[in-house]
Order: sequence, then C-alpha cells, then structure tokens
Amino acid sequence: MHATPYDAIANEYYDNVHKTCRNFDATTVAALAGIRSNLPSGKVLEVGAGRGRANEFLGIEPQRVVQLDNSEAMLRLKPREDSFLRVLNDAESLPFPDGEFDLVLGFLCDPFLGLNFLSEARRVLRPGGMLVATTPSETWGKALRGGIGVDGMETRFVLRDGSTVKVPSALYPVAQLRSMLEAAGFKGESIEINSHHLPHSAEPVSDDVIAPAKQLGVSPHDLVLLDLIEARA
Repeated sequence: MHATPYDAIANEYYDNVHKTCRNFDATTVAALAGIRSNLPSGKVLEVGAGRGRANEFLGIEPQRVVQLDNSEAMLRLKPREDSFLRVLNDAESLPFPDGEFDLVLGFLCDPFLGLNFLSEARRVLRPGGMLVATTPSETWGKALRGGIGVDGMETRFVLRDGSTVKVPSALYPVAQLRSMLEAAGFKGESIEINSHHLPHSAEPVSDDVIAPAKQLGVSPHDLVLLDLIEARA
C-alpha cells in the first residue's frame, strides 16, 4: 500500500508533547464513559486503529477486535493493544463480507469520514449492529483552520522538530452528519450525535483549543470540541 501522511507522524502521534491530541483523548474518555453497557457483544472492527484503543476507551477484550489502518507505520507501533488481527487497508473499501461485525469503532475518524466509509461501515455490520465513532467538532475546526489558514478538509500536525505535515480531516456540522448516516443506511431513529467539551480536569490545554475558543468568545472548556456518533444498522 502507498505511503500515507500518517506514516510520517506515527512515531510521535501518541506523545504527550502533542497537547491537542491529548486534549481529544481526555474528551473522548469523558464522551464514552456512559456507553459501555449499551455496546453489542461479538466481533469488533476498529477502523483507523493506530496502536489500538478499543480496550483503553471501551474495555473491549482484545481477542474480539480486528484493527484496520491504511498506515503501515501506525499498525507497527509498539507498545500497542493486542488484537485478533491487524489489517492494512483503506477505510473506504473494507475487505470484509457483509454483516461480518457486531460493532464498528472509529476514534477521531475525520481522516476518512464521508459517505464511502459510513456506507462501508453499515455494510459490514450485522442487522442491529452498531457504529460508534468520534470526530472533532466542525465548530472547533472551522474556527481553528480559519485562524491558521488551513483548508477546510485538512489539518496540520506540527512535529517535534518544528516541521509540519498536512493530513486529511473532513469535519461536518451535526445536521450533515445525521443526513450522511441516514444516506448510508443507518436507521434514522437510532442515530444519536452528542457534542462534548474538554473536561475541566484536562491539563495542559492546547493552544489549538485556546485560540478558537477565544475567537468564538467562550472558555476553552466551553468550546464544543468533539462529536460522538452512535448509530444502529
């Protein structure tokens, strides 16, 4: 498979020096805290898995999880969560039969979020299966990217050496996310999209959270940072 932008940032993506990523981690933990008891049992596909976070975020047993990523460097990271299988593949053309999984996960799925991924996620879910995904809020992203002059469908990752890597990042308003999920075949009445703020306990706060909050006239902990998607097939 061809090299991806995430190959270039894999070795330091999880480092504490990257405060924005860690702020999203803290918000993700808070957002997911109440859904563990509602998750289906059975086979799990974690898309855009990186080093794997299904166990960290949701307590899912590793032997149930297939980790998929289009970055070979991400799939080779150590330490990492154990899994039943690791698969190098794009999220928009999943190499699995229809109805293979009970749960599809996508943590910070903005690099591949779109109708192709959502349709593929719906296809590989059994009837009644569930998609759980998080994505940076369009409210946050629009304010940040306007301030730093980055295109609306990508963002930039500043490496430790000061160099910059641009990576794909598609952000959508909540109403558009709902329409996309319905178009992909998810049951409209089952779709829940909830927005979340950075927990007050999260420190330090990234400049990439502080700056858009200031622009929008709110505190960093009152800025909508993350959208949590839950949808049933």
